[in-house]
Amino acid sequence: MAENGMGCYKHPKETVVGTCPECGKFLCKECTDRYDSHLCEGCEEKRLAKEEKVKATKKAQLQKDAGALRNDALKSLIIGVVVSLVFGIIGFSIGKSDGNGMMMAYMLAGFPWGYKLIDKLMDDGVMFFAALAGNFLVAFIIKLVLGMLIGCIAWPIIIGFRIYKFVQANNIHKSVK
Repeated sequence: MAENGMGCYKHPKETVVGTCPECGKFLCKECTDRYDSHLCEGCEEKRLAKEEKVKATKKAQLQKDAGALRNDALKSLIIGVVVSLVFGIIGFSIGKSDGNGMMMAYMLAGFPWGYKLIDKLMDDGVMFFAALAGNFLVAFIIKLVLGMLIGCIAWPIIIGFRIYKFVQANNIHKSVK
């Protein structure tokens, strides 16, 4: 035993140089230096187990969040493609009689995206003043036409961006597994 009658909990013949901060067990130099935390073996195992449990909980939450992100991106992509297809089919049906089916399909496929953008730009105030001036119908038609024209540019960009977001979310979901 150590000179003072108390020795290390694991090495009773060694001199005590410290105590475990968690449980208070006496530690010799070897036991104190064994772990950076300066804990006894039992407390270090508990600390590691607790740390692993926290990591596992965080990983499970990350997997859940990544799955939700991927599902949201996929839903957004599917809705975008379906809306574009529906409007494209309507446009093709309208334009096929005069040989412009593909052009009308493209223009109408982009219409929802262009109209949404124009709607943000042309606020209700513009439409209100147009109605006061007696040109509400003209303003509305201009809004529809601009929606189709801008949609031709916006549609591929928006669908491309949704594809990109889905691929990105899918890669995050795969990397978290």
